[in-house]
Amino acid sequence: GPSHGLLPVTLRFLMSCAGGDPLPPDTPKPRLGPNFPNTNDFWPPHLRNLERGGTTMVNVCVAEDGKLAAAPTIVKSSGEKLLDEAAIAVAKAGTYVPAERDGVPTHACLDYRVRFGNQ
Repeated sequence: GPSHGLLPVTLRFLMSCAGGDPLPPDTPKPRLGPNFPNTNDFWPPHLRNLERGGTTMVNVCVAEDGKLAAAPTIVKSSGEKLLDEAAIAVAKAGTYVPAERDGVPTHACLDYRVRFGNQ
């Protein structure tokens, strides 16, 4: 009958929509917790003396209990290896508030900038 023609189109439509899409905008994100460490406490002293600052973008994945689920990673380097290492140390020392979906804490990841100096 004529209804057979609709099926392949529907399947193709579903396949094209599945996977590969960016996360929806309402995807919950963790937040930086209270008493987040002062980045300048982690600024390597000789770089601070030279006033060599910079900004490193780090990624953290925060588990339901607010602890890091994995080691932080660098998304975008400051261009200074020691500052990037210091930014990872800041991210590890930081406290986090887990993301929530419908009021329930959930594992999620966050990119944020760690800035050294008055950049």
